[in-house]
Amino acid sequence: MASKYDSYWRELLPKVKALLDEAKEHGVSREIDVSGLAKISTRKSWNGRVDVSNSIVKSAMAHTTSLGKVLINSGILKGYGNSVFRLSVSNVLKLRASFPGQADLTLGLKKRFPQPRKALTEDALETEDFGVLYGLIRDFELDVRHFIIEMLGKKWLKRLENDILKVVEGWRDKYRKEKKWKMNPEENLINYADIPDYMQIVRKYRKLFTDSDEELEEVMTFFKMFAMMGRNPMMHFRTITKEEYDETKYAEFHLRNWMEKTRQRRLSSN
Repeated sequence: MASKYDSYWRELLPKVKALLDEAKEHGVSREIDVSGLAKISTRKSWNGRVDVSNSIVKSAMAHTTSLGKVLINSGILKGYGNSVFRLSVSNVLKLRASFPGQADLTLGLKKRFPQPRKALTEDALETEDFGVLYGLIRDFELDVRHFIIEMLGKKWLKRLENDILKVVEGWRDKYRKEKKWKMNPEENLINYADIPDYMQIVRKYRKLFTDSDEELEEVMTFFKMFAMMGRNPMMHFRTITKEEYDETKYAEFHLRNWMEKTRQRRLSSN
């Protein structure tokens, strides 16, 4: 049976195809605007997602089910073999794609009914994925530290001491403790920084790091997502699901885009 959303999704197929390509390469894609949905129907919430391969659609919402069926009927998904994609629509009508891999599309059914303990952990990351995630977290945190120093300039530490002394004192306290216990303390104090520190620094110098209050709040949201979905569970050896893994990659992808955009904005203003 045709859906009232079908024609809208057909018009967007080239853009959706681009999202799938990005997701296949990076794990997650950028977002595109799908506010045209609001002209078709009125809903209390637009939040929804669809898991789709070249022959299977799993979704509980009419607008995302329509998207999945339009993709299958278009033949676009045949070019990806048996790969499974997740397409998510946010409540502010933004669409993004993620690539969980060969996902189990029956998992949603398992979650509806009581299952043995083992079944509830089937969605957890495989052991090898933890190595990938650890590398992603390590590389990102090293890069964001370099980015902060780059943006604040040669006297970056002096600026932080003058403006956010409590953060610097926290780093020095960690340095002193490591030195006391003969643990080869870090000479570069920013190596003691963590996610709340990055967030506080960006907020303090918001005009340097962002060009609007909206962008600032987006950056804060992605830092929180990165920490809560991946970084903190990883460092405390807690269970991480594949969905949380995808959300962590999604946050890291957008934070890297923000850093690059900020660098380019600074270069163009010089």
